[in-house]
Amino acid sequence: MLVGLTAVSALVYFRLQPEPPPEQLVYGSGRIEADEIRLSPEVPGRLVENRLREGEGVRAGDLVAQLDPVDFELQADQASAQHEAVRRSVSQIDAQIHLARHHAETAQRDLQRYERLRRDGWVTVQQIEARRNAYMAAADQVSVLGQQRAQARAQSEVASRSLSLARERLGRTRIRSPLAGSVLERL
Repeated sequence: MLVGLTAVSALVYFRLQPEPPPEQLVYGSGRIEADEIRLSPEVPGRLVENRLREGEGVRAGDLVAQLDPVDFELQADQASAQHEAVRRSVSQIDAQIHLARHHAETAQRDLQRYERLRRDGWVTVQQIEARRNAYMAAADQVSVLGQQRAQARAQSEVASRSLSLARERLGRTRIRSPLAGSVLERL
């Protein structure tokens, strides 16, 4: 009877024994630490895609959510167009400066020639003054265009930075996981 009872006990023991744990599972005692990170968009917008599922693993750099990029794309396009317009303006002003310098040099040579003719008595003081005024106007035009070019270059720098900012904000419509881990809670 004792043998029978031992056999029944052994049979019940082996039947009720749990299956061995999978190889990935490790048993032990100790302390587990984890970092909890809450992801949120850095720019305002409407959420159009959320790829997270509770309990799912993510790798660093994985796309986890997408905001509607349309407004940011339009801002980037507008900034790009503004930057291109300012760049063209700088090019046009450079061409105008080149032409204005040519006119100033021509007016200066005319003034010098008229001054030589005045010493010989061939032209009047009034004609010299007209040439001097033409030269001064041409030189002033070069100066004004130089100032306009400086302003246009400053506007170009502002437009370039606006374009960079718009592209940066557009890139922030894609929310990526900063590190590998598991999704604890999806809001």
